[in-house]
Amino acid sequence: MPAVRAGTLGVAVAFLGMFSLFYLNAQYLQYVKGFGALATGLAILPQALCVKLVSPRAAALGERWGTRRVVALGMGLIVLGLVLLSLSTADTPYWRYLIGLLTMTTGMGLATPPLSGGIMNALPRSRGGLGSGLNSTAREIGSAIGVAVTGTVLTARFTADLPAAVAERAHSASDALAAAGRLGAAEHASAVTAFTDAMAVGYRTVAVVVAVGAVPVLIWRGRRNQRASHTSWDDKTP
Repeated sequence: MPAVRAGTLGVAVAFLGMFSLFYLNAQYLQYVKGFGALATGLAILPQALCVKLVSPRAAALGERWGTRRVVALGMGLIVLGLVLLSLSTADTPYWRYLIGLLTMTTGMGLATPPLSGGIMNALPRSRGGLGSGLNSTAREIGSAIGVAVTGTVLTARFTADLPAAVAERAHSASDALAAAGRLGAAEHASAVTAFTDAMAVGYRTVAVVVAVGAVPVLIWRGRRNQRASHTSWDDKTP
């Protein structure tokens, strides 16, 4: 069933990208930008509002443009959002960072409803529990892989680029940046740069994974649409 394969892989890939953002978002805002806990929560709030506004409109756009185009647009925006976020540094203003956040979450809101719906619609009603289970499993697997890939890349690159005096005390990103701050402004700036450079590599790595994963998703969606059109023609043929 191409729609089931496309939906399962697509949901996993989309959540892989989203959870890489979840893993890095608060760390960047707090460790690099110096936001407190409340300010960080408020800074992330537009992300949730964006998904809430976009997701209900994905079905209508799918009827107008075709679900394959909506999924392609959504996946493309996820990749673009990851690339934009990878450009963030300590000097990036929040409004520019917000553009990357909203770009990515708009893509998430466009891509996931038709992918999840495609799984459910491709299965008979009696197997609705299987479709729901596939959706949930794809989300969990994608989320876990996203955190694992991003965390591995971030840690490897960050520790490699840290100043030697700081690397000896780097049990975590927060410990490393705190230790660098105690050593002076220059060491702290170097540690912050090491973190944003590592974050950039992490985001770009995930962007490549999402882009590659989107290819078979769109191919399978195309096959599903072709089969649906042939079925519709056969039904009309006496």
